[in-house]
Amino acid sequence: MKVISFSRTVNLDILYGEALKTALILNAGQKYILQDNYVKGLQDKYPYYHDHLRELSDPAAYLRRDFDWMQGRDPKDWRDKRVLLSVHPSGGPGFGDELMAGCLPRYFKEVLGARPFQVFSPIFAEIWAANPFVTGPPVFAPTTLDPLLGFGEEPPFFDWSLFVEGVDGMPGWGLSDTESTYDALFRFAGVDPSTVAPEFKRPVFALNKTKIVERDDWLKQIGVQRYFVLQLTCQDKFRTLPLRLVERVLEVASVEAARVKATIFCVKNSAFSPELAALIKKTPHAVNLEKQLSTVTHFAELIAGASLFIGPDSSGLHFAAAFETPALGLWGSLDPDLRVKYYKNQVHIYHDLGVNPSKNTILQAALASSTLSSITKEEISTAIRELLAFQA
Repeated sequence: MKVISFSRTVNLDILYGEALKTALILNAGQKYILQDNYVKGLQDKYPYYHDHLRELSDPAAYLRRDFDWMQGRDPKDWRDKRVLLSVHPSGGPGFGDELMAGCLPRYFKEVLGARPFQVFSPIFAEIWAANPFVTGPPVFAPTTLDPLLGFGEEPPFFDWSLFVEGVDGMPGWGLSDTESTYDALFRFAGVDPSTVAPEFKRPVFALNKTKIVERDDWLKQIGVQRYFVLQLTCQDKFRTLPLRLVERVLEVASVEAARVKATIFCVKNSAFSPELAALIKKTPHAVNLEKQLSTVTHFAELIAGASLFIGPDSSGLHFAAAFETPALGLWGSLDPDLRVKYYKNQVHIYHDLGVNPSKNTILQAALASSTLSSITKEEISTAIRELLAFQA
C-alpha cells in the first residue's frame, strides 16, 4: 500500500489480476491509500505521472504512530485498541492470500481483545464479509486518507496499523526460505509466532445457513449425496496441473468415487480447455461444473459440503482448511509447509527436486511442471484413501 496524491485529477482504468478492470478516479490534491499494483499501473499507463505526482509515501508515516510500540507488548495492552490491518501475503491479487490474512483479525479480537479493522479491495469483499472478526464497515481501497486519520483529529481514529504487501514487504525482518507465511504474518504483527496456537494459523470463512440449505436442495435435485470437488487449474501456470497429471488424478478419483459412491465435481469459473473438457467428459462419475459457480462464496459452500477436495496451490486448499474438509494438495515448485503447514485434515504431495529457481520465471515454470508431472497414481490413491478413511 502507498499514500499517493496528484496535482491534477486522474482517470484511469487499471487491470487487477487477469481480467478484473477497475476505474480509478483520483481527485486533485487528495491523498489516497492505493495498492502497490495500482501504483505500478499508474506509473506504466498514466502519461503525466511524474509531472503531476505530488506525493508517494508509506502509509505508516500517517497511520502507524509508533512501529516499535507493538514489539513485545503485554497482551492486555491491546485490549480495545483500534487496529487497522492491510496485509496481503504474496502482494498479489489472490483469494487464497486474503483468506490467509484473515487469521490476524481473529487473533487480535479473540486473543488480544483488540478491535480489528480491515483495508481491502472491493474485489475481495466476499472474503472479508465472511470474516466475523473484522470490526465495523469495510474500509475499501483505494480510499482517501482523511477518514482513516479521523479528519485530522488528535489522537487519530486508529491506535495502530499494519500495512504489508508481500511477506518481503518489510525489509530487515530476517525472512527465510523455510518460514511459514502464517509465522511471518504474526511476526510482522509483533507477535511471537511460537506463542500462537495452530488453530489461529488457519483461514476464517463463516457460511450463511440459508445458502447452505440452498446448496443441499440443489444436491437433492440432481441426486447427489456424496461428492468430491476437483480443481484442476488456477491463476498462473506455475501451479496449474499439467495434462499428464490431470489424467492420473481423474483416473484415481474415479476409482475412489465408485468405491464410496461419490460424484466428482470439476470446477472452474470459466470454460475448461477443450483437452480438459474431453478428459472430464470421458471420466466415469465426473461432472463438468465450468462457469456454474458464479461467486467465490458458491465455491466455498461447495467445498464445505464435500467429502474430499483435490487441487493445486490455490484458494481451494485454504477454503478446505477453513471448514476442515479433507483435502489433497498437489504442489509444484513451492514447499507446501510455507503455506499450509498448520492445516488439519490435509495431505500434500510435493517432490523436492533440490533446485532453487529463485525469481527466474522460466526456471520456475519448468520446475513446477517437472515436479507436478512426477506425482504418481500410487501416491494419489494412497493419499485419497488416507483422507477418506480419516473422514469415516
